[in-house]
Amino acid sequence: MSDALRAASNARDGEIETCASHNAAVLCQFQARISDICDHHDIHPTALIDRFEQVNARFENLLNVTETGLLIPPQAQPLTRMIARQFDTYSLSDTGHSYAT
Repeated sequence: MSDALRAASNARDGEIETCASHNAAVLCQFQARISDICDHHDIHPTALIDRFEQVNARFENLLNVTETGLLIPPQAQPLTRMIARQFDTYSLSDTGHSYAT
């Protein structure tokens, strides 16, 4: 495997791990703490806040986004799987195809 392909593969693995961290926290705890994610992954806190804000906008601002993370309040918890899907690299696109293919 070439160095470029190895680097791309490693970057992709990191992206997958980060998505898994987001999803596990969201699905199990109804929240994702920025410190928990940044402590284990090479991602800047402001990038996470930006992503959280994008997801919040998709759900008509039902979520709580703060400088510490994302919280799904009780009234939005029935949407948890849909919210977690927003962090899933392998979720289906609008055309019904996986981004991975």
